[in-house]
Amino acid sequence: MAERLKIIGAEALFSSPLQRALTTAQRIAESTGLEIRTLDDLREMNYGRWEGQKFLDVRKTDEENYQRWITDEEFACPEGESHAQVRARIARALGLVAGSTQKRAIVVTHGTAIRVAVTVLLGLPLSASRSFAQDNAAINVFNRRRD
Repeated sequence: MAERLKIIGAEALFSSPLQRALTTAQRIAESTGLEIRTLDDLREMNYGRWEGQKFLDVRKTDEENYQRWITDEEFACPEGESHAQVRARIARALGLVAGSTQKRAIVVTHGTAIRVAVTVLLGLPLSASRSFAQDNAAINVFNRRRD
């Protein structure tokens, strides 16, 4: 992936500070010569007490909170974040990325963060994020036109 990204001619590299994203960003930095700029707002959703659990299990053990978290974008999972909170910080991060360069930037982040970012970039409702799949180590290309 790092070699494939080298040919796009990016002038900036941003990453979540979480280790799994930062490791990928470090490989990209080695390949491209770009300096990594970490943005805390690019981190993965904070799932609070549900962290590390399968959602099938969460549905069984915390059905009421899970259903509310799925249907109400303002409802945070226990001791974690809401989808609306994730969208707000991802929007901030994308604003910093867009403001930092007029050319290409590489952004390394996480699955839920990427799906939410798509809704920000395309002006879609937050609920649309559930319609997107995101594989590990995938390359997503977004072309900015005008604003």
